[in-house]
Amino acid sequence: MAFNTLLSGDRFGSRASSNVPKAFATARYAAPAVGHLVKQDTTALFNDGVVQCVNNDVPYGLIESVNSSNGTLSIWKLVKTFSLVFEYRGAVSLGQQIQSTDQAAANAPAIRIGGFLRGTVKAVASPNGVGIIVAIDEPVGLIVVEFGS
Repeated sequence: MAFNTLLSGDRFGSRASSNVPKAFATARYAAPAVGHLVKQDTTALFNDGVVQCVNNDVPYGLIESVNSSNGTLSIWKLVKTFSLVFEYRGAVSLGQQIQSTDQAAANAPAIRIGGFLRGTVKAVASPNGVGIIVAIDEPVGLIVVEFGS
């Protein structure tokens, strides 16, 4: 689905280490894909891993690539990214933060951003989320979220 938007798009800090490698375990994350929102995998004795976000999770990052078959994901770390465009669900207001939505059928992403379907988000009051919503493109259903360091 092509779209025409007034939003400025994704912005990264080229020297801010916004892209980091992370592990995943197929027992807990069977099919990671580009565009999934992820959080830290807190399983005991599993270091530096991520799992897909579910409803109400505060995202740690967004998968940029699934690397071969070596069990490594390239993650855009949200706190080191200047801004990202997301598809949203529900009501949003400027200045709110975001959380992940349930990615089931009712909330499955429908708009390709940068060629991929990214996980959808919802707005929440601070300090219950991450980032700050700075732009809303309501006819299309996209928002720009800025992140700090």
